[in-house]
Amino acid sequence: MSSLHRISARVSEENRALVHQAADLAGLSVADFLIAAALEEAHRIIEREQTVTISRSYARSFFAALDNPPQPNAALIAAVREYRNN
Repeated sequence: MSSLHRISARVSEENRALVHQAADLAGLSVADFLIAAALEEAHRIIEREQTVTISRSYARSFFAALDNPPQPNAALIAAVREYRNN
């Protein structure tokens, strides 16, 4: 069983009234409305920050390079040797 924690915030009278009106229209308590809105925004932000979107052509090139990597060039070989010696 998880424990419950309190989150609080101070808002202007205008914002308080707006939240109360929206909660009433949604048929929710203010607490349930705020929790639902905060969780929806939290999920949206986390998904946005943890998702990389690329074009189809770039994805094809990327996966082709993974399937058929180029041979290491002299600079890469030198870098690996230097890394292993340090």
